[in-house]
Amino acid sequence: KERQEPRGSQPPKDRRRKQRGEFSYSTPEGSTTIEAGVSTYGSSSGMVLSLLVDPAGQVQFKLADLGLLKPQLDTMREMVAENKGIVLLTAPPDTGGTATLYAVLREHDAYTSNVQTLEKEPQAMLEGIRTNDFDAENAEAEYHTTLRSILRRDPDVVGVAEVPDEATAKEATLSDHERTRVYLSFRSDDPLRSVQLFSKMVGSEKQAADSLHGVVSQRLMRRLCPTCRVAFQPTPDMLKKLGLPPETKQLHRKGGTVMEKDKEITCPTCNGAGYIGQIGAFAVHPIGADERVHVASSDMKALKAAFREKRQMSLQQAALNHVLNGDTTVDEVVRVTQAPQKKKPASTPKPQQSAGA
Repeated sequence: KERQEPRGSQPPKDRRRKQRGEFSYSTPEGSTTIEAGVSTYGSSSGMVLSLLVDPAGQVQFKLADLGLLKPQLDTMREMVAENKGIVLLTAPPDTGGTATLYAVLREHDAYTSNVQTLEKEPQAMLEGIRTNDFDAENAEAEYHTTLRSILRRDPDVVGVAEVPDEATAKEATLSDHERTRVYLSFRSDDPLRSVQLFSKMVGSEKQAADSLHGVVSQRLMRRLCPTCRVAFQPTPDMLKKLGLPPETKQLHRKGGTVMEKDKEITCPTCNGAGYIGQIGAFAVHPIGADERVHVASSDMKALKAAFREKRQMSLQQAALNHVLNGDTTVDEVVRVTQAPQKKKPASTPKPQQSAGA
C-alpha cells in the first residue's frame, strides 16, 4: 500500500543537517513514563538515526559510581581540589564521556563557587550549575567566542562538553589558569593521543603544556551479571599472558543460565545475556611541572615513562583489575581495549601468461 503521510506533515527538505527532538512513552502498565531523545543526520552511507533513552537518567552518577578504582578515585578528588588549569576528559563516542563530565562537575560545590557548562545538547540540568546551551542553528554564534564570553565572567569551574575546533582549544588555554578550572571533554581513545591532539589543536606545545593539569581517559565495559556469572580457575599461562598475579585462583566468565530445582533456566536477572549494566575503566594522570616539560617537547615516550614511574594505571591495567574483582571478563577487556584491526588492501591478481608466452 502507498504510505500515507500524517495530515499537515512535510518531509524535511534538508536531510544533511542534524535534527533532534524529544518524546516520551509509558510502560505497558502505564505506571512509568520514560523520556527519550532522537536525532538524525545525513552521512556518506545514508541517514543515521540515534535514539537515547532516558537522557537525564544516563548521567545521574556520582564520581564513586563510575568504576574508578580506589587509588584513581583519590587522585581524581585531588585533581578536583586543585581547581586550576585544564583537565582533559576524553573517551570514544558513546562511552560515557558526558556522564563523567557531569560527575566531575558535581564534585565541585556549586553553592560556594561559580560552576558553568558549555554544551550543544545538554542531557540534564545540574543543581546549582549554570548551563550555557549553545544554539548551533544561530548563524551568528560561534562556539569559541561563547566560551570566551563565559571565561570573561570569572567563573571558578567551566565544563566544556565538546571541542569542535582549534579555536575552542586555544580559547581555553587563554583563561586565567590560577583562578579557573576548565574541563575539556572530547573524543579520543588514549591519554597520550589525547595530549597530542590537544597540543595540535592549540597549535603550540608550550602553550598547551603551560595550561594542562591532567588527562583522564575511559572505556565502557559490560558488567557481569552477579546472579549467573561462572567462576573458573585460570591457567598459569593465561595469567602470565594477561600480566595478572600468578597467585590468582579465580576469574569469572559470563553465564546466562541458573539452576532452579535441578533444572537449568534462563537467568531472570540478565535475561540470559550474561551481562547487566556497564562499568568504566579509567586512566587518570595528573600533569605537574615534570610532565609539562615532556608535553612542551612533544616527548610522549618520556610522558608515558613518567606515568609509569608514578605507578599510575593504564586503561588496560585498570580494566584487568575489574576482571580480578569479578566485575567483567577477559573477553570484554580485550574487546574494548584492543585497537580495531585495519583491513589489508586486497592484492591485485597477477595476469596469467598463456602457455605459448
